[in-house]
This record gives sequence, C-alpha cells and structure tokens, in this order.
Amino acid sequence: MHKKCLIVGGGGFIGLNLFEYLSSKNFYIKIIDKYTNNIKNLHKHISHVDIINLDVKDTNKLLDHLGDIENIIWLIHTSVPSSSMDNIETDLISNLLPLIKFLTRIKTNSNIERFVYLSSGGTIYGNSLENKPFVETSPTNPISSYGLTKLVAEKYIDLILHESTIQRYILRPSNVYGLYQNLNKPQGIIGHAFKAAINNHPIVLYNNGIVTRDFLFVSDLVDAIHKCLIHNDNKNFSFTFNVGSQKGYTINEIIKAICGITSKEIITISKPDRGFDCNFNVLDSSKIFSDLNWSAHVGINDGLVKVWEWIKNVPNV
Repeated sequence: MHKKCLIVGGGGFIGLNLFEYLSSKNFYIKIIDKYTNNIKNLHKHISHVDIINLDVKDTNKLLDHLGDIENIIWLIHTSVPSSSMDNIETDLISNLLPLIKFLTRIKTNSNIERFVYLSSGGTIYGNSLENKPFVETSPTNPISSYGLTKLVAEKYIDLILHESTIQRYILRPSNVYGLYQNLNKPQGIIGHAFKAAINNHPIVLYNNGIVTRDFLFVSDLVDAIHKCLIHNDNKNFSFTFNVGSQKGYTINEIIKAICGITSKEIITISKPDRGFDCNFNVLDSSKIFSDLNWSAHVGINDGLVKVWEWIKNVPNV
C-alpha cells in the first residue's frame, strides 16, 4: 500500500526533485502549487501522482484536497533572502499566515502522521563570529526577513502542534543547488555563476568573494526528507536537524570550479557586503546522522558536474 504524501509548494526545483525521488520509493504523491507546468512536463512517466493548481493562501481549498494524506511536506516560500527585505510586510503575510492557518486546522487530524517543514540553515543562524560550524542549539540571529520568517515559522509549528499526535520535522538545509533550478531567475551563487558562464555575462561578487558557504546537492536534501518520512519514534514528536555537507567553500572557489567545468571564463565585478549575507555559514549535521543515519554523499565537484550536464540539455537558458 502506498504511503500518501502531500507536497505543498512542489513546483520549485526542490519539489521537482522530491516528487521524482518519492515516486521511486512508491509513495502516492499529491502536489499543490500555483505553478504546475514544470511538474506536468516531468510526471508523464510517473503514476500515483496528483497535481493540483492552487494558491495555498486559500486554506479551505487546501484542506479540501487533504483527503487521507498521512505525510505533509511544506516547501513553499515566496521570497528569497535578497528580496525579502524589499517588502517585509509581504514576506510576513505571504509566508507565515497561510502556514499558521493550515496548522491550526490540521492539529486535530489523527490521520496525519508527519509534518516536515523546510527551514533554512543558511539564514537563521546569522554570522558565525568564530567561523565555526553551527549546531542546532547555536544562537539564532537572522539578518534578513527571510531568515527571521523561517525561524518564526519553526516556532509556530511547535506552538500549534505540540499537543497533537503529528510528528514535526524541521529541516535546516544549507545552500541547496542541483537539477531543475530556474536559471532564468537563478537563486544562489551557483545558478548565477552557471548562467554567467553560459551567456558570457559578468557576475557581481560581494565582499570580494571570500564569503564561505556550505553547499548541498538537492538529491542529498530529498534523501533527508525521505529519511524523515520513514522515521518512527514513539517517544518524541519534535525534531530539528541541520542538513548540510559540513564543508565550507568560498564564492571564489565555486566560481573557479565552474570555470574549470564549463571551460569558460567568468568576469567578476566586486561590490561591498550587502548586509544580509553571512560571511561564514557551515552546518554541523552530526545530529541527523546520529538520529536518522543521514549524511551528504554528493561532493561539490561531482554536484557541479551533474548540474552542468543537465544544463547542456536545457533549451533557452
């Protein structure tokens, strides 16, 4: 019998990778998103998947599609760190209120076994003053509305569901990259760098490219989500995990690697720190290894090669 899983916000590149992966594990999947064209193009060879075009702000319609779903994965977030400060009110209304309304309505649903929320290890901790990897108990000092909204969402999930029988999994991934990323509007340095290499455009480097990041290939992230969906613990109901490679690379190192893989030169333009960029952000993921036996398997060079091979087959990049 298929386990039933609802992916809220499954139209992004993480959702696309996730539904392919879970389909291979024989999950029945229901995907809800405002943008479903990419999913429809990919799901033709996959059965037991249901794609629903819906704005998650409509809580009643979202609940109508819940049915006998056992697992919920909440991926949707309408902003990115660089845009979240442009309109903090919109960031709050678009990302927190739909989640809070939904949680309030499902907290007594005995059919739901797990709720997985994709937070952000890359933004909620803020700057590491000692350049040491963050653990889950590290102080949280987000320096963007995006990071603050993710952190507040974590708090509301535990606040609303703490008396329910739903197990809560908060995943704090590092900087995720991989197949199906939107290169027309790239998010993150890897997408920007590949697009710059392809189109022979310069790329802006903030803080001289010495910012250090932990990069996570998307297949490793979806594997972590799957580990949550098959995890059983009758004693604990709330889990928070960092999900990262545990290795830090400067932006300069990433650009150099992409130049080598693509055999193209990327011209860089230096600009000062933007204020919402953490100078050092690497995650300690030993807790998820201990509890769920998860670790990252795709190294940065292998991951970048996989992205490049995918890009070469994508039209109109």
